[in-house]
Amino acid sequence: MKMFNSLQVNIPLVEALEQMPIYAKFLKELLTKKRKPLDDDTVDMTEECSALIQRKLPQKKKDP
Repeated sequence: MKMFNSLQVNIPLVEALEQMPIYAKFLKELLTKKRKPLDDDTVDMTEECSALIQRKLPQKKKDP
Protein backbone atom coordinates (compact mmCIF):
# COMPACT_ATOMS: atom_id res chain seq x y z
CA MET A 1 0.00 0.00 0.00
CA LYS A 2 2.93 2.37 0.59
CA MET A 3 3.64 2.22 -3.13
CA PHE A 4 0.15 3.55 -3.95
CA ASN A 5 0.47 6.42 -1.49
CA SER A 6 3.53 7.76 -3.30
CA LEU A 7 2.19 7.09 -6.82
CA GLN A 8 1.77 10.19 -8.96
CA VAL A 9 0.63 10.13 -12.59
CA ASN A 10 0.37 13.28 -14.68
CA ILE A 11 -1.62 12.71 -17.86
CA PRO A 12 -4.53 14.60 -19.43
CA LEU A 13 -7.98 13.61 -18.18
CA VAL A 14 -9.21 12.54 -21.63
CA GLU A 15 -6.21 10.25 -22.07
CA ALA A 16 -6.75 8.79 -18.59
CA LEU A 17 -10.39 8.04 -19.38
CA GLU A 18 -9.43 6.38 -22.68
CA GLN A 19 -6.87 4.15 -20.96
CA MET A 20 -8.97 3.38 -17.85
CA PRO A 21 -9.60 -0.30 -18.81
CA ILE A 22 -5.85 -0.87 -19.24
CA TYR A 23 -5.08 0.66 -15.83
CA ALA A 24 -7.90 -1.29 -14.20
CA LYS A 25 -6.52 -4.56 -15.56
CA PHE A 26 -2.99 -3.66 -14.43
CA LEU A 27 -4.14 -2.73 -10.90
CA LYS A 28 -6.26 -5.88 -10.63
CA GLU A 29 -3.27 -8.05 -11.59
CA LEU A 30 -1.04 -6.13 -9.18
CA LEU A 31 -3.47 -6.42 -6.27
CA THR A 32 -4.19 -10.11 -6.86
CA LYS A 33 -0.43 -10.70 -7.00
CA LYS A 34 -0.48 -12.04 -10.55
CA ARG A 35 2.02 -9.30 -11.37
CA LYS A 36 4.96 -8.36 -9.16
CA PRO A 37 5.56 -4.66 -8.45
CA LEU A 38 8.75 -3.09 -9.74
CA ASP A 39 10.63 -2.06 -6.59
CA ASP A 40 14.25 -1.52 -7.51
CA ASP A 41 14.14 -2.61 -11.12
CA THR A 42 15.58 -0.36 -13.78
CA VAL A 43 13.51 0.25 -16.89
CA ASP A 44 15.29 1.39 -20.03
CA MET A 45 13.42 4.13 -21.84
CA THR A 46 13.72 4.92 -25.49
CA GLU A 47 14.24 8.45 -26.69
CA GLU A 48 10.59 8.63 -27.80
CA CYS A 49 9.28 7.63 -24.35
CA SER A 50 11.54 10.13 -22.65
CA ALA A 51 10.29 12.89 -24.95
CA LEU A 52 6.67 12.00 -24.21
CA ILE A 53 7.20 12.01 -20.46
CA GLN A 54 9.05 15.32 -20.55
CA ARG A 55 6.48 16.70 -23.02
CA LYS A 56 9.28 17.65 -25.40
CA LEU A 57 8.59 16.83 -29.02
CA PRO A 58 11.38 16.37 -31.55
CA GLN A 59 11.94 19.11 -34.10
CA LYS A 60 10.03 18.79 -37.35
CA LYS A 61 12.19 18.22 -40.40
CA LYS A 62 11.45 18.89 -44.04
CA ASP A 63 10.87 16.11 -46.55
CA PRO A 64 14.01 15.12 -48.46
